[in-house]
Amino acid sequence: ALRRFMARLAYQPILLATGSEDETGQLVFVDNRLVAVLVRLDSEAHGDLTGLWYVEKTFGLGYDWPMLFTSLVEVKTWASGRFGSESDY
Repeated sequence: ALRRFMARLAYQPILLATGSEDETGQLVFVDNRLVAVLVRLDSEAHGDLTGLWYVEKTFGLGYDWPMLFTSLVEVKTWASGRFGSESDY
């Protein structure tokens, strides 16, 4: 029988050299594998999007472009839905 495990999701805060006010970032790991790089849209130039998390790059995650999230909790739901078990790799 196939034994399934829930994936472990973790974040690592980083600063990104974007050349703009949008420097606050997060690396997203699933089972110690880097799956996404996020940047928070901090510049007021983004208007209503200011404060949202933008997916800059993914590794092994399917997604529709562009991806924006209101919180890291939403990111967790999104990533967990794609890596629900070790067998998904």
